[in-house]
Amino acid sequence: MNRVELPVPGECYYEYTHKSGLKVLVFPTVGKRSTFAIFGAKIGSTTSDFMLGNRRCHVPSGTAHFLEHKMFEGEKGDAFTLFAETGASANAFTSFDRTCYLFETTGMEEQSLKTLIEFVRSPYFTDENVDKEQGIIGQEIRMYDDNPDWQIMMGLFGLLYHNHPIKYDIAGTVESISELTPEILYDCYDAYYRPDNMVLVVVGNISPERVEQICREMLDIGRKASKNKVRPIKIDEPDTIVDKEFVKKMDISMPQFMFGYKEKPIDNDISKNELLCDMLLTLIAGETSPLYRKLYDSGLVNQSFGFESSSGNGYFYTAFSGESRDPRAVAVEISKAIAKMKNNGISKSRFEECRRRFLGDILTSLDSQDSVASNMSAFYFKNYDFCDIINSIKTVTADDAEKVLAGLFRENMSALSILEPIDKEI
Repeated sequence: MNRVELPVPGECYYEYTHKSGLKVLVFPTVGKRSTFAIFGAKIGSTTSDFMLGNRRCHVPSGTAHFLEHKMFEGEKGDAFTLFAETGASANAFTSFDRTCYLFETTGMEEQSLKTLIEFVRSPYFTDENVDKEQGIIGQEIRMYDDNPDWQIMMGLFGLLYHNHPIKYDIAGTVESISELTPEILYDCYDAYYRPDNMVLVVVGNISPERVEQICREMLDIGRKASKNKVRPIKIDEPDTIVDKEFVKKMDISMPQFMFGYKEKPIDNDISKNELLCDMLLTLIAGETSPLYRKLYDSGLVNQSFGFESSSGNGYFYTAFSGESRDPRAVAVEISKAIAKMKNNGISKSRFEECRRRFLGDILTSLDSQDSVASNMSAFYFKNYDFCDIINSIKTVTADDAEKVLAGLFRENMSALSILEPIDKEI
């Protein structure tokens, strides 16, 4: 394995590429008994259309999430049961762009790692188990229908995006998952669960050499990687929004909002541009910002107020959210604060304070095994790593931030999603 020195005294990780193309990253942690591992594939809810060899494939919304659920059920039984035998706690998640399987354990880490590799490399889909899972996930989807945070986000995405699959629920709909068959799931697996489209990250009490040996032993087990080339089909998404406002009534006690911007997708220097976007959001609306103090002191927002950004294949959005008695007034104040920063420039002292805070946060995260594993897998799929992000934080300037700010938060690309309490008769 190759040793990679982080730009932090005493910190390093190891990387290895298996003959199958799988990238393996190992971050040993001295003095900790636990081990945390993630086996991830670059496939998420926004994966919809692709060429598999000469054949065009379209998968219904919710396919990646459905596939995640089904992977835990194999010919040898339920993977959760196998992990329980080693004392490991296992889980999985699907995001817009990746699907990850993970475990944490304080013992028998080698057997747990073997279990993780084997079950992810051994899909088992039948008409019977697909039909059963459709009923289970259908119930999960109905639960999301009653989740205010999820509904307000989907409302915003529906305003911002015409065609991009980010506008669809990660779990899909009852109707979309009813279209799934074992054949569709195997197509999706063969296209995206190929080792050269995956990463294995191990953080904790295990040597890099032993991880490499286990990979050599285990990666030939299970389904053979497809020899067909995979080519994603680009979704045609215009640089306009669908509408400016979405309002829905739900059984909540106070109005909630999500005010967001459809940004131009990031296609170069991703680590630096994502970092600068997050820093700008903090400068605009963080707890020490003039905007936050004004909104909070006037009672327009409470401690639920926050912000986020996310970028991936063909999409990039920024958003502010929370509870408010007057969401439209909050959106106006956010727009004013952004315009003021664009007109007046960024305070170099505030930027330096923010930069130091970001550097402290990323260095602190190195003490958290799950944070390290999650970040390493996410960074890998975006073609950068801890070295890139730490060096970016150390070197970015207020001038860099102003250049990025000029292209963000376009007024004609903003939209407001609102949830209002249901009017109840007294």
